[in-house]
Amino acid sequence: MNKLNDPIFSQFLFDISKIPTPSESGIRKNYVPKVFDEKFEEVRRSLVLKKKWISVDETTDTAGRLVCNAIVGALEASSKTYLVNMEFREKVNHSTIARFILETVDKITSDRDEFLICITDGASYMKKAVEGLGTSMPKLIHVLCLAHNLHRVCEKIRADQPVIDELVSSLKKVFKKAPSRRALLLERAIPMPPQVFTTLWGIWLNSVFYLKTWFDDLESVVSEMDESGNRNISGLKNLLANPDLKLKLEDLHNRYGELPKLFESLQKRSLNVEAAISALEVQVKKFEPAIVEKMAAILEKNAGLHAILNKSVSPWNETEKKVAFDFGPVASTDVERSFSTYKQVFTDLRNRFTQENLFHHMFLTCNK
Repeated sequence: MNKLNDPIFSQFLFDISKIPTPSESGIRKNYVPKVFDEKFEEVRRSLVLKKKWISVDETTDTAGRLVCNAIVGALEASSKTYLVNMEFREKVNHSTIARFILETVDKITSDRDEFLICITDGASYMKKAVEGLGTSMPKLIHVLCLAHNLHRVCEKIRADQPVIDELVSSLKKVFKKAPSRRALLLERAIPMPPQVFTTLWGIWLNSVFYLKTWFDDLESVVSEMDESGNRNISGLKNLLANPDLKLKLEDLHNRYGELPKLFESLQKRSLNVEAAISALEVQVKKFEPAIVEKMAAILEKNAGLHAILNKSVSPWNETEKKVAFDFGPVASTDVERSFSTYKQVFTDLRNRFTQENLFHHMFLTCNK
């Protein structure tokens, strides 16, 4: 909105509308709160008398504050999801998260029993928070995000493959900040290596599959590089010369090649509980025994997911069991996306928001 203070832009708006351009502060103080109130009431009306689910998570922003976001959706086909609450906390533990959930629910409805599912990551304080809501919200069950569960399995796969992990790391060191070396890849129509962020779900596997696809071409490019005085290049050459490496990459692709597609489906919310578990079971048949054991141990802790799958939640009636089974979320991707939006709204150059104004902007941005 600071663009409204630009005299050229302000004159342009006046020329085409013949209406005096309001100031940036006037818009922020008078217009945004009004639009927020109207939009929030619209969201409440869209969720009235429907069975609902809630997803909560927290992160730390660039100012060092703990930010809690809450996403709400209806348990129905093609339901939209809404960011309905955002708060800043000095500390995050089970009691603050429990209060945050109750505050969010009470903003939307006076009947807490309309909320059937709370989906979060597997942090211990999240589990304790939802468990502590048993008296206030007896119908609410806790589901652990299946994408987070699967990511923990991917971390186990990575930990069991130190040589492959070293190869991925070496590839990044050699090509990431070296335009001349990257040009060698472009000359041979070889795509750039994927950027690896260990916090992104399953992204390490994408690098492994990239290496499997382009192994011979990469080996040819690296063999022509001058390694004098460069330990990264010499280290990468030594790794690529390992005769067993190519076979191991092929084996990893055969066992785990479909996992990125499963992550993608989970993020798009295109799978219900039954379809997600079925798709996962198909993949698990290809896993190594140690990975199967890890997957089983993680899923065993996700009691809420199994309860929905087996339709064995005793406080729910048959209608509630059906809508949860058919439309219940299995991943907390919506709340993760809200933090990505937050990073675009609150930046180093836009960091003077009051907490109320920041929530108004986030709400209107996420709920367009």
